[in-house]
Amino acid sequence: MLRFSIPMILRARGSRFILFLILVCPNRMALAQSDIPLQFGFNIGIPFNPPLQKHYDQYVGLQGIQSSSQKTPPVSLGLALGYAFAVAPFLSVRFEPTRKRVRFDEATRVVVTTDIVDTSRTTVTGTWWEYPLTGKIQIPKGRLRPYASVGVSFYETNLTYSAQFNRTNAANAALNTSGSGTGKVVLNTPQHSGIVVGGGVEFAYHHVLLGPGLRFTHWTRPFQFGWDPTPNQGEMFVGLTFRP
Repeated sequence: MLRFSIPMILRARGSRFILFLILVCPNRMALAQSDIPLQFGFNIGIPFNPPLQKHYDQYVGLQGIQSSSQKTPPVSLGLALGYAFAVAPFLSVRFEPTRKRVRFDEATRVVVTTDIVDTSRTTVTGTWWEYPLTGKIQIPKGRLRPYASVGVSFYETNLTYSAQFNRTNAANAALNTSGSGTGKVVLNTPQHSGIVVGGGVEFAYHHVLLGPGLRFTHWTRPFQFGWDPTPNQGEMFVGLTFRP
């Protein structure tokens, strides 16, 4: 029997739709026997911090001056899908792919010798996708329904950079050099996974749930120089869920 891990699925091409199909298109016979109602909706959030960060090596850290600025995404947009298990009305499993925009501006100045100075400017732009898969426990009755959730999350990126480099030689101007380049940003982290916890309260009206929530994600990563996810990320969001 073939077995697939979630990280393996996420590395495959078109991975964001595979988990969508797993949730939306289960075996029809199993669905009929279990009477599992499907919930769906969307959310819009405000991240507390940017998803991307950079660690500088010792050379730049000891001999250079660097500055960086990153724009926290103004909003994050997500699609919420889930099953509410009939055997436990208070329990549901949810999959909420979320998209964020990324922009990171960096400038460095490194004194190589008393005569030679290197300067560079780099801009990183692109998109950041998160795929939290959580178990949600919620009070099943009443107008106001508090809930808590915990699970795992995965991410994938589509980031590009553009860079300009200059070397200035004060002793010999003929040795001054400059250059530029573009390319794809590759993160140092081999494991694109983390732990996610959250909570909030929803207002129930007929077949609609509406309310605010908080979500915190801790990404696992090795300590390396270069580009990495911000290890601890949080966001506040408002979700709208339709249920049968």
